[in-house]
Amino acid sequence: MRWKLELIYDDGRREHPLADLPGEWFAQNWLSVVGIIGRRGAFPRIRLISEDSQVLVPVLSETDLGQVEWWRVLGSPVVRPDLLSALRYCQSQKD
Repeated sequence: MRWKLELIYDDGRREHPLADLPGEWFAQNWLSVVGIIGRRGAFPRIRLISEDSQVLVPVLSETDLGQVEWWRVLGSPVVRPDLLSALRYCQSQKD
């Protein structure tokens, strides 16, 4: 399944700097992605949106900058401890 990164800024702007990438790419490169976002200055809200409109939202650690405590499937009570398991859950809902 293909995903895009959405950044939502406080002023309402939305950017999609990375799009049409496999979910596994995001799982393998998450720390690099967060590092690039952090270097841009303002730290926006982050969402991953699948090609079939499923949305994953990282719940960030309050103590470790950029570290994700867990991933929440938007519109669902489902949470997963890591991005790869969240991606697998979304894929299972598609099948």
